[in-house]
Amino acid sequence: MKNFMKHFRKIMFGLLMFWLFLAFFSSYLLYQEGYKQQSKGFKVDINRINYELSQGSSLNQIDLSQYNYVREIRSILLPCTSNDLNEFFSGADIPKGLSYSVLPLFEEETVIGYMSFLYESNHISDIHNIIIYYNIFLAIIVLSLLIILEYVRQSVLKPFHEIVDIPYELSKGHLVTEIKENKSRFFGKFLWGLDLLRKNLEDHKKRELQLEKEKKTMILSISHDIKTPVSTIKLYAKALYDNLYDSEEKRIDVAKGIEEKANQIEGFVNEIIAASTNDILDIPVNSGEFYLCDLVNKLHKTYDDKLKLLMLDFKIDSYDNILLKGDLERLIEVLENIVENAIKYGDGKNIEITFADEDYCKLITVTNSGIPLPETEFVHMFESFWRGSNAHEKPGNGLGLYICKEIMKKMDGDIFVHSTINSMGVTLVIRYSE
Repeated sequence: MKNFMKHFRKIMFGLLMFWLFLAFFSSYLLYQEGYKQQSKGFKVDINRINYELSQGSSLNQIDLSQYNYVREIRSILLPCTSNDLNEFFSGADIPKGLSYSVLPLFEEETVIGYMSFLYESNHISDIHNIIIYYNIFLAIIVLSLLIILEYVRQSVLKPFHEIVDIPYELSKGHLVTEIKENKSRFFGKFLWGLDLLRKNLEDHKKRELQLEKEKKTMILSISHDIKTPVSTIKLYAKALYDNLYDSEEKRIDVAKGIEEKANQIEGFVNEIIAASTNDILDIPVNSGEFYLCDLVNKLHKTYDDKLKLLMLDFKIDSYDNILLKGDLERLIEVLENIVENAIKYGDGKNIEITFADEDYCKLITVTNSGIPLPETEFVHMFESFWRGSNAHEKPGNGLGLYICKEIMKKMDGDIFVHSTINSMGVTLVIRYSE
């Protein structure tokens, strides 16, 4: 972070140096151009006056109000004394703020005297004012830019670099340290969300550890309990093997005893299986309301580009945007699971989402093309750890549809499957909001 801020300060210093260079260079160009324009201006006025005189006008007839620079014309006629001529050329009595230029006065082709054109020279000060105003304006722009950059540094870059390592720390499981609150309008909500994520991850981690501990304790206890019926079965088996029972009635009693102990072991195994799925069943579902368009838009945003890359035709039919009952985020999980199955087990040609209404419920059906499962397997599709006959060599654990079923139950909804000759469909039943 220190290196970054150092680099940022270099940028600001470079911007300041660029402003100084631009101010100096542009001021020089403005001064040069202004001086040239001012020099050209009074010369143009003098040439225009000379032209009027050449056309027969006298000095008294010249209207100086028509000219921008020349303010007065003085003359001296020959012959005159050398002192008068020197004083005329020296411009000793010319008012402050005026400059002068001396030209000969002709009558036909003979010099009969000299003319002194008094013109304003304070246009140079006007140029100076323009340059000053220009530099003030430029300084305001650069200062505003520096203020904006400093604001960005303090409000965006600095807070960002303070939190840039947080996701990495969370990924490493460093969940104890609280994330400091920040009232920044840019990162306040983001930090609040990160802290919620940290707390949820920490609670989930504690919950996992507790469940793991409880499972191990229970499995050890059940394993210990299993030893008794196993030992009994082994004794019965050895007695039968050694032909210790001489009557058929006794052997039947032993067989019943073996069956009883086997049923007892089966009960213990069922307890272990139930314990391994208890955490799956504990899926929090929020009872709320949402509009159907929110669900569809999120699903479309997730899969539109992905399915285009897979060159799979993805179609969502038209629907009425109504208010539904349930947990929007959980329903998105359910639909994502179903669409992923459609991608995995379909023929890769098309997936279609359709809508229907029945008994104050909205029916959302995801249909994929391809050879469906046999109907005899439909009854097992929502069982935990069950995988269909089309799942060979495909990744999975048989829990996806099981979890979907449990979520839909908790939302007072339902899920079921159906098929045609060339397609497989999964339908969600979601209740209208009351």
